[in-house]
Amino acid sequence: MSVSVCIITKNEAERIEKAVRSASFADEVVVVDSFSSDNTAGICEKLGCKVFKRVFDDYSGVKNFALEKAGSDWVFFLDADELITKNLSKEIVKITGHNTDRSAFRVKRKVYIFGKRIRWGSAKDDAPVRLLRKGKCRFFQPVHEEVEVKGSTGLMSAYMEHHTTSSVYDYLEKFNKYTDLEAEYMYGRGVKPHFGYLAVKPMLGFLRGYVIKLGFLDGIRGCIFEVLSFFYVFNKYAKLRELIRVRGEYRKK
Repeated sequence: MSVSVCIITKNEAERIEKAVRSASFADEVVVVDSFSSDNTAGICEKLGCKVFKRVFDDYSGVKNFALEKAGSDWVFFLDADELITKNLSKEIVKITGHNTDRSAFRVKRKVYIFGKRIRWGSAKDDAPVRLLRKGKCRFFQPVHEEVEVKGSTGLMSAYMEHHTTSSVYDYLEKFNKYTDLEAEYMYGRGVKPHFGYLAVKPMLGFLRGYVIKLGFLDGIRGCIFEVLSFFYVFNKYAKLRELIRVRGEYRKK
């Protein structure tokens, strides 16, 4: 069977070429660009990608659009800050070239934060669903999107690389966008941010990542990352509380 690699982009000119070249094994690379102001789309076109333009609404919406544009039986979703390793590309080809009763596969990621690999903490067990059988899967949730799978999901043995958050500045640059989307999503679902969400949940997340999952073994980077993650969780619920105060009512679906 054939396989497409899909990448959604906006202003990723500095790193998109490496991501696309890591997907050279695929039958096609589909890029959905949300009207980048840099040369992201042009670079992708020169590398032979099929480039589509779409206004960004949320991550699930754009990824579902990319899924529709993919012309293969299997679709692998790759972010611009990720790389498909040679071992992973071989495993993708092997899986998609044989009959399998799985509808999707999770992929373990080696996570690099602040320029160095993080081996412990919240990132330790990172394995999102990335290889999808077309017609069996759909994305939902506006950010940190999940995949609804019709059928069973397997786990691939090879890793991919995730070069996320190159600096604290980079993290904070994404911070407001992501927490805004999450607060809006929870508001639409009628989530009520009681005291436990603001005071207990962020702290439990920090203790789980830094202590239980041994995040302290990653040194100062591990400490900074877990503290930022604590503040991220607190902030999204604080923003939800603010939405309720300003708007007054939930938009129930």
